[in-house]
Amino acid sequence: MDLVYETTDLNLPLFLFQYEKLQVDLQDQFSDLEFEGIPTPQRSGLFEVEINGKLVHSKKNGDGHVDNEEKLDKICNAVEAALKEAGN
Repeated sequence: MDLVYETTDLNLPLFLFQYEKLQVDLQDQFSDLEFEGIPTPQRSGLFEVEINGKLVHSKKNGDGHVDNEEKLDKICNAVEAALKEAGN
Protein backbone atom coordinates (compact mmCIF):
# COMPACT_ATOMS: atom_id res chain seq x y z
CA MET A 1 0.00 0.00 0.00
CA ASP A 2 1.29 3.46 -0.83
CA LEU A 3 0.98 6.27 1.67
CA VAL A 4 2.04 9.54 0.08
CA TYR A 5 2.54 12.92 1.71
CA GLU A 6 2.81 16.07 -0.31
CA THR A 7 4.21 19.05 1.51
CA THR A 8 5.56 22.44 0.55
CA ASP A 9 9.19 21.70 1.33
CA LEU A 10 10.59 18.76 3.25
CA ASN A 11 13.69 20.87 3.94
CA LEU A 12 11.81 23.35 6.13
CA PRO A 13 12.00 22.30 9.79
CA LEU A 14 8.24 22.52 10.54
CA PHE A 15 7.19 20.49 7.52
CA LEU A 16 9.96 17.94 8.01
CA PHE A 17 8.94 17.56 11.67
CA GLN A 18 5.26 17.12 10.75
CA TYR A 19 6.14 14.54 8.09
CA GLU A 20 8.49 12.58 10.36
CA LYS A 21 6.10 12.65 13.32
CA LEU A 22 3.22 11.34 11.23
CA GLN A 23 5.45 8.67 9.73
CA VAL A 24 6.56 7.48 13.20
CA ASP A 25 2.98 7.52 14.53
CA LEU A 26 1.74 5.46 11.59
CA GLN A 27 4.67 3.04 11.63
CA ASP A 28 3.88 2.30 15.28
CA GLN A 29 0.49 0.99 14.17
CA PHE A 30 1.21 -0.20 10.62
CA SER A 31 4.79 -1.45 10.37
CA ASP A 32 4.48 -2.64 6.75
CA LEU A 33 3.49 0.70 5.23
CA GLU A 34 5.66 2.33 2.61
CA PHE A 35 6.03 6.09 2.95
CA GLU A 36 6.94 8.64 0.33
CA GLY A 37 7.40 12.34 0.94
CA ILE A 38 6.94 14.51 -2.12
CA PRO A 39 8.12 18.11 -1.89
CA THR A 40 5.83 20.56 -3.67
CA PRO A 41 7.97 23.72 -3.89
CA GLN A 42 5.74 25.28 -6.55
CA ARG A 43 2.92 25.55 -4.00
CA SER A 44 2.78 26.98 -0.52
CA GLY A 45 1.10 25.63 2.59
CA LEU A 46 0.37 22.07 1.47
CA PHE A 47 0.34 19.05 3.75
CA GLU A 48 -1.60 16.34 1.94
CA VAL A 49 -1.88 12.65 2.82
CA GLU A 50 -2.91 10.19 0.12
CA ILE A 51 -3.44 6.46 0.49
CA ASN A 52 -3.38 4.52 -2.77
CA GLY A 53 -4.11 7.72 -4.65
CA LYS A 54 -7.04 8.75 -2.43
CA LEU A 55 -6.71 12.07 -0.59
CA VAL A 56 -7.50 11.44 3.09
CA HIS A 57 -6.05 14.56 4.74
CA SER A 58 -5.51 18.02 3.28
CA LYS A 59 -4.18 21.08 5.08
CA LYS A 60 -5.16 23.10 2.02
CA ASN A 61 -8.78 21.90 2.30
CA GLY A 62 -9.01 22.82 5.98
CA ASP A 63 -7.70 19.77 7.85
CA GLY A 64 -4.57 21.58 9.05
CA HIS A 65 -1.52 19.67 10.21
CA VAL A 66 -1.94 16.27 11.84
CA ASP A 67 -1.63 17.74 15.31
CA ASN A 68 -4.18 15.83 17.40
CA GLU A 69 -5.50 12.32 17.94
CA GLU A 70 -8.71 12.94 15.99
CA LYS A 71 -6.78 13.78 12.82
CA LEU A 72 -4.41 10.85 13.31
CA ASP A 73 -7.35 8.50 13.91
CA LYS A 74 -8.96 9.67 10.67
CA ILE A 75 -5.82 8.73 8.75
CA CYS A 76 -5.44 5.44 10.63
CA ASN A 77 -9.04 4.53 9.81
CA ALA A 78 -8.34 5.24 6.14
CA VAL A 79 -5.24 3.00 6.29
CA GLU A 80 -7.27 0.21 7.90
CA ALA A 81 -9.98 0.54 5.24
CA ALA A 82 -7.37 0.38 2.46
CA LEU A 83 -5.80 -2.70 4.04
CA LYS A 84 -9.21 -4.41 4.22
CA GLU A 85 -9.87 -3.48 0.60
CA ALA A 86 -6.55 -5.02 -0.37
CA GLY A 87 -7.35 -8.17 1.59
CA ASN A 88 -4.68 -7.68 4.27
